[in-house]
Amino acid sequence: MDLSRFAPLLEFRDVGRTYVDHDFRRVAALEQVTFDVRPGEFVSVIGPSGCGKTTILRIAAGLEYPTSGTVRFEGEPISGPGRDRGLVFQSYNAFPWLNVRQNVAFGLTNRLRPADELVDKWLLEMGLSDFATVYPKALSGGMRQRLAIARAMIVEPKLLLLDEPFGALDDRTRLSMQELLLAVAARSRCTILLVTHDIREAILLSNRIVIISPRPGCVKEIVESTLPMPRSREGLKTREFERLYEYIADQWQTGQPTGSNTASEAEGGGK
Repeated sequence: MDLSRFAPLLEFRDVGRTYVDHDFRRVAALEQVTFDVRPGEFVSVIGPSGCGKTTILRIAAGLEYPTSGTVRFEGEPISGPGRDRGLVFQSYNAFPWLNVRQNVAFGLTNRLRPADELVDKWLLEMGLSDFATVYPKALSGGMRQRLAIARAMIVEPKLLLLDEPFGALDDRTRLSMQELLLAVAARSRCTILLVTHDIREAILLSNRIVIISPRPGCVKEIVESTLPMPRSREGLKTREFERLYEYIADQWQTGQPTGSNTASEAEGGGK
């Protein structure tokens, strides 16, 4: 499906973010960041550590505000957090005094209709049904992140924001979680913005990949992932994946002008 015909769900336009450090010096974290995310799209933001990736996500979530530029969600300026945007951090953020079922149901406290059916659905979706009465401290890292995704998705957000949610997992568990996320995104048709430093993860999961430069972070390039749909781990073995990986790695290492194209187009025009 051509998602470019839809109006953007999330828009960053010339966004800058400046902090004042402990020595009262102004530090530019972001500079003229421009990109958008369209309904049903999976977009990854990648770049080196300290480039402002998480700041971008926090601004989208309404937890921080830009110093310059504009950020809009559904055409309106973002003025703070909202249930229409779910956020999953890299660190585990479940309530330790609640069991799995109670954690998943927590966001439904103020709903008028019974939540049991919806909780059961997401426990099943995340493979947590057999652990409903277990407390978070007894769960593995992968299962804790399944819990975090269930907690975010149960309120049916229009945009799911993910801050390197699989960064602390081993390779086998990470790949399993990536496939689970793809399946959940396909079934729920939720729009997703993922922050990651893992090029492989970005290519496997995304429709488009936003490459951020070292601090102050700006958009170096936006690359379309041309892997065939639906995505699976088999795609990691293809020549197309290798070509995308090499191209993105090159852009990460070299100073390229901001642009938007596919890797195949870039190869035709020269790197």
